Amino acid sequence: IDDLSIDAGDTDEDGLSDIWELDGIDADGDGTIDLDLAAMGASPYRKDLFVEVDAMSGLGPIPTFESIDSVVIAGLATDTSLDLVVAAFLNAPVPNPDGSTGIDLHLLLDELDLPYQAETSKAEYQQLFADHLGSPLDTAATKLAKRQFVRYALFANSIEGSESSGFHEGLGNEFVVTLGEWNEQNVPTDPPRVTRERIQAGTFMHELGHSLGLQHGGGDDLNYKPNYHSVMNYLWQTPIGIYADGWLPNFSSYESTPEDSINEALFYESQGIAPIGSVPLTTIFVPAGGVESRRLYRQMGPIDWNLDGDTNDVVSGVDLNRDGITDSILRSYNDWFLLRFSFLGTPGNGDDLDFILDDLTPGLRTQEESIIQPAVLRGDFNQDGSVDILDFGIWVANLTTPEDLRADGNRDGTVDGRDLLIWQQDFGLRTTAVSVSIASSATGLATTGTEARNRSRRILDQSRDSPTIVEQPSLGNRLKSMTKVV
Repeated sequence: IDDLSIDAGDTDEDGLSDIWELDGIDADGDGTIDLDLAAMGASPYRKDLFVEVDAMSGLGPIPTFESIDSVVIAGLATDTSLDLVVAAFLNAPVPNPDGSTGIDLHLLLDELDLPYQAETSKAEYQQLFADHLGSPLDTAATKLAKRQFVRYALFANSIEGSESSGFHEGLGNEFVVTLGEWNEQNVPTDPPRVTRERIQAGTFMHELGHSLGLQHGGGDDLNYKPNYHSVMNYLWQTPIGIYADGWLPNFSSYESTPEDSINEALFYESQGIAPIGSVPLTTIFVPAGGVESRRLYRQMGPIDWNLDGDTNDVVSGVDLNRDGITDSILRSYNDWFLLRFSFLGTPGNGDDLDFILDDLTPGLRTQEESIIQPAVLRGDFNQDGSVDILDFGIWVANLTTPEDLRADGNRDGTVDGRDLLIWQQDFGLRTTAVSVSIASSATGLATTGTEARNRSRRILDQSRDSPTIVEQPSLGNRLKSMTKVV
């Protein structure tokens, strides 16, 4: 089978040979087709990706009551949270030989009632993979055929000794989503778009991305890059608080040039982050005193990194992605062009899972929720610290200039009447940055909050083990805990 997949043509370069996609797979060589890929929806002229999904009882993909038209029309709907991921692949900027763009992600929802386990060891996961890849009614030959191209995803409660959101084997055929310990405290539902469904979809796509060869920085493993807008980046794996309205699970489709990559050792405030839209990103500024301040900025336009009132300076030695290094080159990758569809012959192919644990846990996510604060009011379209008539002028101008999204206050990609309502609500408000020092030296973190007239913004004193509330508690802490995400 391996020789056939290598020697035969693969017109659409999706890791499935044309012979497989046209005629099916005869896994045992007896002259009978054991798996008909064409009947499963595969085409040699459009990229296809197949993932079998199993789950422990009560932990599977969450049913959704809102269908996505494009997914339904393509015949790929699962009617679960994972349709958000299917939609992202359908809309991928990836060309196909038939003239279309996108990737057909075929999710094979299978055994969704495997016995529940609160904690599962590595050895137990390996046995689950060996026993359950393939449907119970599949013949041995059919299961062998599936092992050539079908990835396997398992939704479970947790891995022994960790609250990680999931784990994977790098480029390979198996990955696990473990959100069972992510209770309501870690999944605030205000604003409404911060939902457990979206967290589940983002985490699934994150782990799937690893199985397709992506790292936390896309083409590198530099996490938390402010200019890398992808679910592979922990900042964007799940929706959090202030930027939730603009969040959908997706890979990055923007490739940095040498000119707009960020060199932490030396860069210009006028450069900004990247000319790729108006979605806000977490950024970090380390002043001379060494205390970190975090703010939320738009991706386009200059940034006053040193808070001196202008954007004309040259800044040096800033640890923007908080990895302890101040001379990294931070770049965005077009994830879609980095995907490696075939896992045959890779170390990750097989049942002996040498897993890589993702570090995103409920505690870390709560910490991210607490430090991501708006540096400007949403109605302050020109980011001068005041919501005034000048911002209204920007809104009017943006109505006829769709490429300019400065007045996109709700970050939905369109400037419209809803953004005007945001401006009206914020009219007359002003913002000032407030740095808050921390009590613990374990993290060295402080936040930059926003103080507005007649409003309070939460500012938390961050300790790695137990955040101390300085003002009002975060949304997550105001909600009662639930036992499971689903």
